[in-house]
Amino acid sequence: MNYNKIKMPSQSESDLLKNNPLAESIETIRSFALLEEDEELMPVPQQEIERSIAVMEAIYAKSKLTPFWVVPTRSGGVGLEYRIKGAVVYYHFVPKGVIDFSVSRENAASTQIFFTNLNETPNPLDFI
Repeated sequence: MNYNKIKMPSQSESDLLKNNPLAESIETIRSFALLEEDEELMPVPQQEIERSIAVMEAIYAKSKLTPFWVVPTRSGGVGLEYRIKGAVVYYHFVPKGVIDFSVSRENAASTQIFFTNLNETPNPLDFI
């Protein structure tokens, strides 16, 4: 079941995306709305797509970091992973409006925090 209404970018919007270092990640995240529900994945609600893009853009604006990878989650959410100075920073945008933020390092305890407000979402460099 696909329940998102997708608006394809206009030619001028497509040209802007080509000059954006986050363009590929943004296009990938937007494609998650087109997923068909199956045993492995669920389509991602538009709200989670927009929330994950907003956080990714805010991180880039502040620290010029781009995600190592973006992935749809089994629950119909979005996962963003950053790799910074030997640490793995992961954001999981859950369809219920929760953002699961975690930082893990080899030979160190992991940090995990849950947020609901995008404005409270930490920058990964704050934890490295």
